[in-house]
Amino acid sequence: MSRSDPQFNLRIPEDLRDLVMVAAKQNKRSATAEILDRLERSFTETDDMGVSDLDRMNPEHPFYGPGSAPQITTKIHKDRLTTGLDGPLTAQEEKIMAAMIKALRGIGEFEKEDAESPNTGPKPRKRYPAK
Repeated sequence: MSRSDPQFNLRIPEDLRDLVMVAAKQNKRSATAEILDRLERSFTETDDMGVSDLDRMNPEHPFYGPGSAPQITTKIHKDRLTTGLDGPLTAQEEKIMAAMIKALRGIGEFEKEDAESPNTGPKPRKRYPAK
């Protein structure tokens, strides 16, 4: 890639940028090269029928569809989901995690209160003498 190649400015969230930087460092290449590699792979990956996005964009291919309907995700890539689990949490994720832990601990306190004074239903009504 040379400096004369066209530039494409892209805004991405900071946590995603950090992931790209870590992946680029692990693969010993620049962040741009890492992004390009992952982007190229996303076009060449095939679905269950063995058809890639490149095939769908090729007018010579039988599955070519100009302006085809939006794709519905039907396959979850486990490796993609689990790659980010080992990394450090973002500030927002830490806040969410702390709130969830606090809520779960609160549930335990409610269970303790229930054990001390079980709910037996409404109190019986006072009986009045018949007239």
